[in-house]
Amino acid sequence: MKKNIITLTLVALLSSSTAYAQEKLDDPISKEDMARANIEVELPSPATLVLRLHRALGDVEWREYMNLKQDSKKNTKQDFAFYLGAKGADAYFLSTSKDTTNLISTSKNIYKSINKLKVNDKSTKKILRNLKRNLGKSKVDEATWKNILKDIIQLKDQISNNLNSKYKDGDKTILYDVGGWLEGYRLSAQAIKDNYSSKISSILIQKNLVSSLLKRVKGSNKAKKFSGYNEIVATLKDIDSTLSNSKNRKLTKTDVDKLVETLSKIQKYM
Repeated sequence: MKKNIITLTLVALLSSSTAYAQEKLDDPISKEDMARANIEVELPSPATLVLRLHRALGDVEWREYMNLKQDSKKNTKQDFAFYLGAKGADAYFLSTSKDTTNLISTSKNIYKSINKLKVNDKSTKKILRNLKRNLGKSKVDEATWKNILKDIIQLKDQISNNLNSKYKDGDKTILYDVGGWLEGYRLSAQAIKDNYSSKISSILIQKNLVSSLLKRVKGSNKAKKFSGYNEIVATLKDIDSTLSNSKNRKLTKTDVDKLVETLSKIQKYM
């Protein structure tokens, strides 16, 4: 019954955007076509990714795969942007697990990073107040969890807009996007590794998106100020290589294990 409630909640939230985001997640455009059209592949919504994972795997205790106790070392604003993206992904996954305790601590880390990047405008503060109020209730019911999910989605979009407005060179937005995607992808790979099937592995086939992210990161000189720049470039290249060897849009258990090992190297920045 619990699984049905969570699924219905997610479907209610995503009914207007799932089809579009699903197309982006299973993007059939070839690398050659993408190059000719000179387009960027849009990031799939984290909500759609979580919904697919829930349908395939059922309930997952996402906190088991997260770096929740150790605070990442951050020196530059680029470090904070990448970390903020990763924590945003953590927040969404934790909300689907209804993990109030870890979601509260993650929200505090998000708040600190927003302040460091100076993108804490009135709209952002309002969303964070709503999130804090909902999480602070003595009993968080289904309706409240639905509002929490909405808050996190709105917060992600608001932060992205603020980063675009404040940092015209775009490197903070790029690292924010990459941090969020890599953390969501890492969590997905970990869960799929522990519940492997060839069919489920298709969720990880996002080659065109990986190529696009790699192009964006390598095309930004200021993104190199991120302390983990070389490692995320190497990680994206390794993911691209593994996905290039996939057949029929499926990955072997060895491929998934390799992805998990590759992604573990950047967890220290999350």
